[in-house]
Amino acid sequence: MLKSLEIEHFTNLTELPEWIGNLASLEELEIWRCENLTHLPSKEHMQRLIFLKQLCIEDCPRLEERCRRDGPEWPKISHIHI
Repeated sequence: MLKSLEIEHFTNLTELPEWIGNLASLEELEIWRCENLTHLPSKEHMQRLIFLKQLCIEDCPRLEERCRRDGPEWPKISHIHI
């Protein structure tokens, strides 16, 4: 059972795949140094992560901007402790 996932240094990654929503047991998701990442999976897929307690996004300037409370990605993660 996968409980923690770290995604690091994927400079060509622009969006996380929808299949991340299938990791139902995931409790922690950390995303580091993915400079071009701008999109999370859909809101529907993110809400499947019912055990996700912590989401950490660091050194991903485009995604960090979009995940602000007024950003377009915020509705996808507003239920998660950040």
